[in-house]
Amino acid sequence: MASFNATVDRYKVLLANVSAGAPELPNENFDAGGATIAGKYKGTDEAYAKLLDKLADRKFAGMQPDLRQNILAYYKDPKLTLPTRSTRKERADFTKLLDQLERLKVAPEAVPAPPVP
Repeated sequence: MASFNATVDRYKVLLANVSAGAPELPNENFDAGGATIAGKYKGTDEAYAKLLDKLADRKFAGMQPDLRQNILAYYKDPKLTLPTRSTRKERADFTKLLDQLERLKVAPEAVPAPPVP
């Protein structure tokens, strides 16, 4: 509980700073602290993988350039590895993730969104 309270307190300070004119919130993990990078925090890894999966399903259509840059920065470490003791599903998910990242890297930066019916 102390860790949770410390995270909330830190977040409140950051929000107050932004309200007072400081630059935008840093892109970091408030639970673990520090920059968000692949492999550091399982919850963040899962969230990015799910987001990438949803965007890839849409062929990255309508994706904002800053979101594209954020995802590529998150996965910038070329040493993404799968633990040696992984399940068949984990290996398949990892292979899918790597494929989706490659597709994102070669996708045009501004893919128009499909028309809304």
